[in-house]
Amino acid sequence: TDDGSRWLTDRRVQKAVPGQVWSSSPNLSGRGQWIQLAFPVPVRVRTVRLYAPSPAGVPQSSLKISEAIVRLLDDDHGAERASRQTTIVSPSGTDVTFDDIVARVVRVEFTQLKGRFYGASVAALNEIEVIGRGEALR
Repeated sequence: TDDGSRWLTDRRVQKAVPGQVWSSSPNLSGRGQWIQLAFPVPVRVRTVRLYAPSPAGVPQSSLKISEAIVRLLDDDHGAERASRQTTIVSPSGTDVTFDDIVARVVRVEFTQLKGRFYGASVAALNEIEVIGRGEALR
């Protein structure tokens, strides 16, 4: 099924049109929702940049992400390599920095949300940008 996660890495950032933004299931409350990117090779992560959707021009949208946790994992079910907490994920981009941590999965957990996106109580992101480099498989 299409969960819309392809919109997180389409490099449209703030140029996304309606329908090109990832959001969690409207059947679930936005708080406690999460999304993750899994890489085929280990990645040495320096920065994870998160872009919140802009409410400008989006009907019934007032979503503000006031707290999210970014975790770096060994794999989908692996040990946590590092986590950082960020406050207020901005539509212009919020950087979460790491000390070149090697991971296979970047997971974003939404812990504090206010407002709605397209009238629904959901979590939503416009883009996740991972700044780092791929590592050779061993």
